[in-house]
Amino acid sequence: RIEINKNAYAFIIPWRDFNSAQFLADLLKENVKVRIAYQELQFSGQKFGKGSLVITQKNNEHVQALSKILAALSQKHHVSVAPILTGFADQIYDIGSGEINYLISPKIAVLMDEGVSSLAYGEVWYFFEQQLNYPINSIKQSTLSSVNLADYEVLIMPSGSYQDLGKDEMSQIDGFVKSGGKVIAMGSANRLFADEENSTIVYKEADENTENENRMAYKDAERSSISQQIIGAIYEVKLDHSHPLAFGYQDQYYSLKTSAAALSYIENGWNVGVIESKNKHIAGFAGYQVNKLQIESMVFGVEEKGAGQIIYMADDPLFRAFWHHGKLLFSNAIFMVGND
Repeated sequence: RIEINKNAYAFIIPWRDFNSAQFLADLLKENVKVRIAYQELQFSGQKFGKGSLVITQKNNEHVQALSKILAALSQKHHVSVAPILTGFADQIYDIGSGEINYLISPKIAVLMDEGVSSLAYGEVWYFFEQQLNYPINSIKQSTLSSVNLADYEVLIMPSGSYQDLGKDEMSQIDGFVKSGGKVIAMGSANRLFADEENSTIVYKEADENTENENRMAYKDAERSSISQQIIGAIYEVKLDHSHPLAFGYQDQYYSLKTSAAALSYIENGWNVGVIESKNKHIAGFAGYQVNKLQIESMVFGVEEKGAGQIIYMADDPLFRAFWHHGKLLFSNAIFMVGND
């Protein structure tokens, strides 16, 4: 049994792992008003990292038995809840600071059906339905033009070919972002934005040696083909821990690559997760040409566009629902990015 001081001025929940995200999802379903700390906090000698959840008694008067709800969720998700007795911080950022912002409970749409990989969509659906336990609306790609995207805060585009997504739909998505919406593009869905005029993202191309290819012996053809493939490889990714997309991570991120595609660093945005050098291939098979392509590539990036954001995910952080290291990062994309 967990007891929480019901007379506290506010409660702070550290943002450390996916359990914290599950805790937040349940809070939002209870209509609890939650704030996000975009700077480190310190109250009564206790330090809290960026991304910590702040819940005040004031403005939550509509929630009956708030302390009991927090105690129950703390036990359910194995997350600590720290009561604080004053809104005045030990250092700099008080509860009323502009660095601690209210979180709007996001309404989320996910594209599906023809042109979207059924496996990629299934991974997103499973994440929300079985792991985060947070509602989403699935929209068929073919009906996107008839949907009012202004009804949503987040649009998720799982990996896919999107061969039927035309200029009108892309213009619709562009308007959604510029008006304050957030798009999360995963895997091959990023190619839609690379093909746009004035695009921020660019796919890297492998060096070609046509002279050697023309003179290649038949027996070497298979070996040459393998050098350009990734069967499944793990890379160490350097994170910018100051960016909300990386909140909660204390060390490096390990990304699972199942595609040879690599994105160049973006110039007009934030390269939040990057592969810097050739010795970042940790495990699994990657052909030497593909391995060279990953050097100085962007794995996760954020572009601010108008009032909204596009989050680029070259690798799938939810791959087949078992890549646990990516669940917090995907939760950051949903809840943390764009709320500051």
